[in-house]
Amino acid sequence: MAAADRPVPRDATSCPYLWIKTESRPGDVITVVKVRGEIDVDSSRVLDHHLHARLARGSRFAIVDLTGVTVLGAPGIRVLIEHSIRLTRTDRRMLTVGSTPHILRLLRISSVSIMLECYPSIALAVAACLVVGTSSAGDAAENGA
Repeated sequence: MAAADRPVPRDATSCPYLWIKTESRPGDVITVVKVRGEIDVDSSRVLDHHLHARLARGSRFAIVDLTGVTVLGAPGIRVLIEHSIRLTRTDRRMLTVGSTPHILRLLRISSVSIMLECYPSIALAVAACLVVGTSSAGDAAENGA
């Protein structure tokens, strides 16, 4: 098992049924966080810690991939909302990917799918980031920046 595929290390904020993998390279403006397993009361703290500690500061966009999530409880939704707000305050943006019908339905029912900018695939979320990045650069050029 590759180091990046291992569960979050065991400590006060670990959970045996949640795996998180972050993909980001230096200079990238997009960080992809792939989450597998169950996000409940206990594991939501692990996700919260991971999003605080491992999102690259230089990344303008964070994409949280929930495709491998089998359970998403209210505490997990709260963590996603809080990080979306936190990133927005620093001119960054968080997008979520929920391609399983269960997760998409849960996000729609809870009325947070718009706030969390939910996309059905990583490719579409990345495309949304690139469109924003391109239009921002174009706007800056037009405004003489």
